[in-house]
Formats: sequence, C-alpha cells, structure tokens
Amino acid sequence: NQANAPPSSLADIWMFGDRVQQSMAIDGGVIYSIEGRRVTAASARETEHRQPWGTTPRRSRSNWLTAYQTAGGKAVWTRTAVDDDNTATGQMGFLAAPTPCGEQLLVPVTEGGTIWLLSLERATGKTLWRTFLCDEPQSGVSPWAEIVLAVEGGEGYLTCGCGVVFAIDLRSGGVIWTVRYPRGKGN
Repeated sequence: NQANAPPSSLADIWMFGDRVQQSMAIDGGVIYSIEGRRVTAASARETEHRQPWGTTPRRSRSNWLTAYQTAGGKAVWTRTAVDDDNTATGQMGFLAAPTPCGEQLLVPVTEGGTIWLLSLERATGKTLWRTFLCDEPQSGVSPWAEIVLAVEGGEGYLTCGCGVVFAIDLRSGGVIWTVRYPRGKGN
C-alpha cells in the first residue's frame, strides 16, 4: 500500500514526511496549532547540503505554536519553542501537538538532539516550567518516531520515540520515573 510506504525522495520527506509541521489540538474553544515555514523541493536540497558529512541527522524543527479562538479564528498568541531568557544557540522546535491539562499546555520540544517537556500557560503561551528529558541516541532517531504524551491525574506520561518512557509531575515538572525500552529495527 503506497499510503503507508515511507517517503522515497528528499522532496517527499520534506513535504510529506513530517506530520508535526501541521499538528494541532483543540480544547476549551481554542485551537493550538503547530505551524512551520513552507518547504519546497529547492529549499529541501539546500537543507540537505547543510548536514555535515558523517553526522547523524536529528529531529530538528523550525516551527511555532499559535492559539486561535474557534469562534472566528482570531489569533490569541503565537510563540516559538525558545524562551525569552533562553540562551540556546541550536535550532529549537515543537515535536508534537500540545496536550491541554487544566490551565497548562504540555508540549515536547527538541533542541539540537535533546528532548525537553515544556509547560505553557494556556491563556498567554508563557513558559511555566521546562524539564530536560533525554538526549537522542548517537545513532539517531527516525524522523517518523512519534512523541506521545498522555495525562492522568497530576502526572504526564511521555514516550520520546527513542527508547525511553517518562512519568512527569505536572505541578513541578519533576521526573517521577524513567524506563528504557528496546527499540525495534528501523526505529
């Protein structure tokens, strides 16, 4: 089935392989949409040449998160994954649609091969806390490895798509426990 086949060209990968660029969540009359810059076949070739020889590709992103009212589509706020006080120099971006939880949004981000979980204030998009989760393996991660976040009670459970599951305290952002799991071939 061609619909389930992995992309076969660089242009397919950049245009269709990354579902994150169009992810969204809806809750409480607000649409939270991850948006990214448009990519053409020419810009995909440009990016291909920037990858240094012998390095492992990372799930880097260049995107932003916007909150829209469901009634009328008015933008409420927009932000990147970079905090105002963040001095990071690497490329940072959202890895999955945010998960609404009470007055906060939980959203995983990447920064140069590291994975973080951010808690954002729903009304403003301001960062409440930021927790380091893990580094991606040196061997790299499939760009299609999904990051999945689920919430129950005061805890969030997150799988990073690179062999680790986390339980997070949603009040403080502290890691409660971490478990490694075997990754299948091609993951």
